[in-house]
Amino acid sequence: MTSPWFDNQTHHIYGHGITMIYGGTRGGISTYTTDPVTTLAWRSLPEIVKAIESEEDISKEQKEGKIAILKEDSPGGIFYLYITRYSENEATTNNYYVRIADKNDNTLWKGRLPFQSPNLPIENGWWNFIEVPIPAEVEPPFFIHVNPNYGQIDYEFGFKIDEK
Repeated sequence: MTSPWFDNQTHHIYGHGITMIYGGTRGGISTYTTDPVTTLAWRSLPEIVKAIESEEDISKEQKEGKIAILKEDSPGGIFYLYITRYSENEATTNNYYVRIADKNDNTLWKGRLPFQSPNLPIENGWWNFIEVPIPAEVEPPFFIHVNPNYGQIDYEFGFKIDEK
């Protein structure tokens, strides 16, 4: 997930096809190693629950507690966002607005990401990775739109999440 994606390029992460539908590398292959990176992955609630249940280093009570919190906070699962940006401010997560939409692009949830400081610069800039609970139920295929300008109509990056 550390290289820029191109529009209409599909990656298979956690078994799901994730296609960047817009917002890919602006300069094509010539800027592949210098453009900011925005990549995304998603896991459904049942997939996460199964992973927790298979953990061997925590007690049954701890597993049940984690699962109860997930069921309450994340009925749509969790999406994982990785970004690199040229400035620290651009890589701070609360500068991003997200909209989750169904297969017909009807909004299921929208909101601003919580604050998380970016990590120290690498090569061309700062980076951040955040796990975001989805508080609405979703069924693939669905869309995740990511915009660094809270509240604007057009979204800088759009991803389609497909079934396994």
